[in-house]
Amino acid sequence: MILPNFLCIGSQKAGTTWLESNLRFNQSVWLPPIKEIHYFDYTYGINTGTQIWGKGHVDNALARELRKSSANAEQVQYLEKIKNHVWFTDDWYQSIFDHKDRYNKISGDITPEYSSISQEGIEYAIDYLKYPKIIWIIRDPIDRAISQIKMVLNRSIGPEPLTKRDWSNFVAKVRYTERGNLERFLPLWENIAGKDNILYIPFGNIKSNPLETLGEIEVFLGLDKAEYPSARKIVHKTKRTDLPDWIIASLAREHVTQYNFLTNRFGKEFVSNTI
Repeated sequence: MILPNFLCIGSQKAGTTWLESNLRFNQSVWLPPIKEIHYFDYTYGINTGTQIWGKGHVDNALARELRKSSANAEQVQYLEKIKNHVWFTDDWYQSIFDHKDRYNKISGDITPEYSSISQEGIEYAIDYLKYPKIIWIIRDPIDRAISQIKMVLNRSIGPEPLTKRDWSNFVAKVRYTERGNLERFLPLWENIAGKDNILYIPFGNIKSNPLETLGEIEVFLGLDKAEYPSARKIVHKTKRTDLPDWIIASLAREHVTQYNFLTNRFGKEFVSNTI
């Protein structure tokens, strides 16, 4: 199978980069050089904005890899093949996984925006990939939203919000609502992919038991056991930025139903481990 065997679909700001960087140490895994391919959310994303920035993200990733691989003619040829396809088509997606090192290994696509695609998109992804394994890292809803807002603020080229109106306008532009809408999307993924095909990982387990968490993933995906020297390393730590208390209070009110859903679905202990 040239296509990926598993997807990690989220959540954004919940440790997907940590997972990607550690799985690269496992010799039974092959991951494409582009993290976050955005194939399925480009067409089916709900309020992800991928149609606006997705091509730029992939173009930048390919440019970085081409610079790194300039002395490796075979790798350059592989990357140029991806670049020269019509983007965000089935052929283009397959070309990303058509690499000599991918064969006889388990491969995956780690793109957190996949957690926010429509029912039609989920049905397409599951049928196209022939029922792949799904990994979903669940982070405390408020903490996840705060982290996303801080990330966007740190990347912003504009002035930092000062007044209450500035903050309101800025937060309104951050696409945090659907990316953390587990109540809406989790049942869709379960109904279409099948509960047994999804591994849910509470975000707190990455911090408290990283090696045990990676071992759980090895078993779920059928991977060889490996050493993970970077398991305790923090990846992409968000810069310290204090949000006004009234924004945090507003986020808390917005996410009440998310907490209720998570508690009903997974139980209080699981939810307490998402922090």
